[in-house]
Amino acid sequence: VRCERCGTTKPGRGGWRLDYRFCDECAKLHEQQGYCSVCHHDCREEEGAMVCCDVCEFWVHIECDGITQRGYDWITAKGDKFEYKCPKCDGRPPLRFGASLEVKLPKIK
Repeated sequence: VRCERCGTTKPGRGGWRLDYRFCDECAKLHEQQGYCSVCHHDCREEEGAMVCCDVCEFWVHIECDGITQRGYDWITAKGDKFEYKCPKCDGRPPLRFGASLEVKLPKIK
């Protein structure tokens, strides 16, 4: 068993958590504020805009998936009507989502 976030094979004092996906420390981080599933850095408000995967519920920095500020604003405006899947859950390389989203955005006049 290996932690999805830090790669350790030692679970720590609390043992393996969240279906054996995380060591104790990384599980605590995930439960508190999460981390970007692409770059594995902490997700905090001061880190900038982020989107949440509707499948795994991990946060992703918009720049880690190629999403522009305009794309982020569009996603935010859609709210629950828009489903976002992170690269891992969607089975695609990072940064492709942003490029495909830009094509779908309304043209600026």
